[in-house]
Amino acid sequence: YNGAEEMNHWQTRELRDSFDIGDFFEEYSTYFKEKPKDTCETIKINNYTDDWDVISKKKRVREDWGCENCGVNLQRFKSYLQTHHQNEKKYDNRLDNLEALCLICHAEKHPHMTIPNESKKLIIKERKRQGLA
Repeated sequence: YNGAEEMNHWQTRELRDSFDIGDFFEEYSTYFKEKPKDTCETIKINNYTDDWDVISKKKRVREDWGCENCGVNLQRFKSYLQTHHQNEKKYDNRLDNLEALCLICHAEKHPHMTIPNESKKLIIKERKRQGLA
């Protein structure tokens, strides 16, 4: 972009700081099928809503503390069940966008997530105990 591969560290920082998304899409318009719907002014910041803890718990209670992917029930180990945003937009709390997942299944959706071995072992043990493995 704008010769960045030829620039030194300070020049690329200056380029980054002066970046304009409109100019970028004008320059590289042939690379994209369509422009993004949002602009820097209209895009929502991908943060959890203030009531996320309440919404997340309601979803997990609604699923009776069961993982919607593998079926393990974590009623006895509630902290091992999380609520996942299917479209990865943390502010989109529509019920059809939320999914209750055990730590293992959630990590499969997000490869960057790490799960302690003890947590994995406990979930696997629960799956076996419940006849799921």
